[in-house]
Amino acid sequence: MKKLSTTLILCFVYGTLCLAQTTSLSYRFSYQMSGDKPQLHVQLTCRGTDSGVTYLQLPDKFANQNDFYKTVSNLTVDSKNATLEDTDDPSVKRLRHKRRKTLSISYTLTQDWTGELTYPKNFRGVIQPDFVQFTGYALLAMPKADSLHTVEVSLNWDNMPSAWTIGNSLHAGSRQYKGVLKQSDLSNSLFVAGDFRLHKTLVQGKPIFVAIRGNSWTFQDSSLVNAIGKVIKAERDFWHDHNEPYYFVSLIPFASQGSYNGTALHQSFMLAMTNEFNLDINVYGLLSHEYFHRWNGVEIIMKGDEQENTWIGEGFTEYYTYKLLHRGGIISLQEYVGKTNSTISDYYLSPVRNANKQEMGKNYWKSRDFQLLPYKKGFTYALYLEQLLRKKSKGQYSLDDVMFELRATAQKSQPITEALFIQIVNRLTGEDITADHQKYIADGATIPVEKGSMGQHIADTLVSIAPFELGFNYDASIQAKKVIGVTENSAAWAAGLRNDQTILGVSIYFGNIDVPVDIHIETEGQKKKISYLPMSAQKQTVRHFKVE
Repeated sequence: MKKLSTTLILCFVYGTLCLAQTTSLSYRFSYQMSGDKPQLHVQLTCRGTDSGVTYLQLPDKFANQNDFYKTVSNLTVDSKNATLEDTDDPSVKRLRHKRRKTLSISYTLTQDWTGELTYPKNFRGVIQPDFVQFTGYALLAMPKADSLHTVEVSLNWDNMPSAWTIGNSLHAGSRQYKGVLKQSDLSNSLFVAGDFRLHKTLVQGKPIFVAIRGNSWTFQDSSLVNAIGKVIKAERDFWHDHNEPYYFVSLIPFASQGSYNGTALHQSFMLAMTNEFNLDINVYGLLSHEYFHRWNGVEIIMKGDEQENTWIGEGFTEYYTYKLLHRGGIISLQEYVGKTNSTISDYYLSPVRNANKQEMGKNYWKSRDFQLLPYKKGFTYALYLEQLLRKKSKGQYSLDDVMFELRATAQKSQPITEALFIQIVNRLTGEDITADHQKYIADGATIPVEKGSMGQHIADTLVSIAPFELGFNYDASIQAKKVIGVTENSAAWAAGLRNDQTILGVSIYFGNIDVPVDIHIETEGQKKKISYLPMSAQKQTVRHFKVE
């Protein structure tokens, strides 16, 4: 981002002039109990605009969660001769005040959900007797500003319980913080406080803080901290980028079983999972995939429809997730090859494998199959191009070189387009891939898995694979909390799953036919677990790999 000096960038938000210049935001946080209900009190001090009208953005939405403003109560402006007004948007308030007057705004946040902590409640404000967790989107009210706006932020946690650990995207272990960052990064930050165990490790001298709560994990805290350090180092090494000054990871336990979720935020990673999970390729993959987005998805963004371009944003990220885990010594060669095989199988077995680019973009948010396909398709295309680049350049170039050139282009503030992507691959291979790219990416033809795609010492073999078949209507069943739509003669049927059984919990690795589905049900007053491999009886032949 170019430094702004005397040049002013002007924009109009609700009729108010806002300037791309540094302003100050000061927050003070207080935890309190209202009866038996915990609350978080927030006080914001900032300066009003030159116009005498400031628009205040309340907590609003994040990911698939909305209406955070409903968690806000007791919203007041404590400054003399300043008034607070509603607007047409319930998440935005209008403040009228003297020009450039210092404003003191306070509000209370109350958790707006009940029951046990499960996905996606972790995306909303979590206020529990022993801890709190928020993204900036759910925690911070702030004056509206454009995306380039820079703020000098001050955080004060002195009024939080004295025994609590403080940690967030900006600092950890202390109760005060001052720093300068983009306002959009402040919103996209993670904040936790409570009975967390705080650990620190260094990667090339840069601190990584890990905050963990819960005592029933299958692993030691030190194992997770070590794994996080290795993942971050492997990816920073790959990009030759150790400039990030600080990073923060939090882990909280989900209730029930069979669920884990990870989300990358500004200089941070929010992790939650049920406590039966081991530190294995699935958890490492989640950490690695999301951290890789710091470059591919933040710096490298292909121009055009976001959903149509998920083949590179998600698919190439998925490819490098496991490639770099292996390079970093975090997973074995056997695990890397196994993940490649399972991804190839998922791609070839996808019922929407041959959807064209427009169909992909149109249906991305309408179907699980369409959401999963770009990860598998992009992975397989990356594997295809990797082999092509190495073969045509006689080992001089690889897909790594394509990614480095894309990032270099982005750092020059030049647009990333498919034409540029093709141009780079053409130059490095010495041949024109335009027709192949059109066929596989735009038109949806099946991408071939070529012999020798994984290099020397990795043998090829042809295997028969079965499609993933869950055997019942998952979405309808979860919503109804009972089994709906069991397919007769499926593996689920053979295992004893029947319509109308009460669902107590599920563990499903969607798309993976090698991991059993576990359905905890209650029927006729008895509780039991039903397990089965979710595969169809219909099979097809694909190329897989094995370590020699």
